[in-house]
Amino acid sequence: MAANGERRSSRGRNEGSPNDRRRQGGRREDRGYNDSGHYDRGYYDGRRPAKRRRRRGGIFFRPLAYLLMIAAMLAGISVFFKVSNIIVKGNSRYSSEQIILSSEIEIGESLFFINTFKATSKLFSTLPYIDEAKINRKLPDTIVISVEEAYPLATVCVSGNYYIIDKNCSILEKTDYSGSIGTIAITGIEPILPTVGGKLELQQPDNAKINYLTELLGLILEKELHKSISEIDATSIANITFRYMERFTVELGKHERLEQKLDKLESVLQYISQTETGKILLVNDREPRFIPD
Repeated sequence: MAANGERRSSRGRNEGSPNDRRRQGGRREDRGYNDSGHYDRGYYDGRRPAKRRRRRGGIFFRPLAYLLMIAAMLAGISVFFKVSNIIVKGNSRYSSEQIILSSEIEIGESLFFINTFKATSKLFSTLPYIDEAKINRKLPDTIVISVEEAYPLATVCVSGNYYIIDKNCSILEKTDYSGSIGTIAITGIEPILPTVGGKLELQQPDNAKINYLTELLGLILEKELHKSISEIDATSIANITFRYMERFTVELGKHERLEQKLDKLESVLQYISQTETGKILLVNDREPRFIPD
């Protein structure tokens, strides 16, 4: 019994409040408890926290490893993904060989190192009929060049030279009269130094006519009226006119609501006989008027 009592007494001496154990230098996890038995977060026992040992060279090793990995990946790309096939789509005026040569993309180049922006810029600068171009990579070794060619819609005559333009008033080529046949003749403007590959430019204030003509030509092509229009007279920006079906002079008035005006053109033709000629006025919001010759 005495032995048991001594053991209980010994256990009782070891047990006690956390505060007693703190005074006696108790276990590490008991330090920081207050008299109420709650942990005091602000407790500080005066000991300096142990410092972690840093491995020398770790700071430099990781970036170096990343650089080596990137270098290895780039080397693999340059070795295994080389261009061996170039496909051209959408071309009719230019041959595939012309387009590939103008793009400056060569067989044997790294597929992923090709500058597609530079290649498309080369196409636009050297081949004026290219209206849109897109270059795609097709794994593992193919480049696909897709182009859309501009439509030769109209012609402007300057000092005896004929310049063919598209719907955006971009100059596609320089030709003679025979080369302009089949396009819409634009009169009433005097372009400044027309250059193939550039856009029409006029003296101020006539330069506003370019915006008018650009919208009009786009709508004419969209509505497939270009085969029936032989001439556009842009002498007056307040009333641009065009010759339609070789029978009518159509007056459009100011540069406003052009699409609605052209839609009305088809409706008024229903009430005109096939032998009549004259003027069709689409100059305002009122119903179109026909004035026979």
